[in-house]
Amino acid sequence: MNYNMVGEKAKRYFNGSKKRLRIAGVISFKNPRSVYIGDDVVIDSHCLLNPGGGRGKQIVIENRAILSWGSSLIASDLEYELPPEEREGSVAHRARPILIEEGVWVGSGSIVLGGVTVGKGAAVGAGSVVTKDVPPHTLACGNPAKVVKELERW
Repeated sequence: MNYNMVGEKAKRYFNGSKKRLRIAGVISFKNPRSVYIGDDVVIDSHCLLNPGGGRGKQIVIENRAILSWGSSLIASDLEYELPPEEREGSVAHRARPILIEEGVWVGSGSIVLGGVTVGKGAAVGAGSVVTKDVPPHTLACGNPAKVVKELERW
């Protein structure tokens, strides 16, 4: 089931009583029980969180992370969305976890695909497609995203 929710209503799915989560505008997500969001996280408008149908927490967003406007976290392969009769023989119909570590910034319009960890304090440039892990305290940009520089630790 898809959910399209505005700020305060969406927060109820992810937010414990002591967490500070800011959701600005409408976000889309599937299977909210497969998403973990830490404290002091900001999710801007028009973001997509798609953990797929795997067991456990398929998308983990740690403390102080920021998902900018229009960014997407897609843990499931595209074939996962196909009806079972069209998936026969396919090996790509499973969710692969995404980990957004503490203090990460995901730029506007970026896409982070399944099986990726974005390391602590890293940044993803606007419009990037992240297909491989991003090391801590680096800036990754492009399609596919590549590390372009190291960042100061903060």
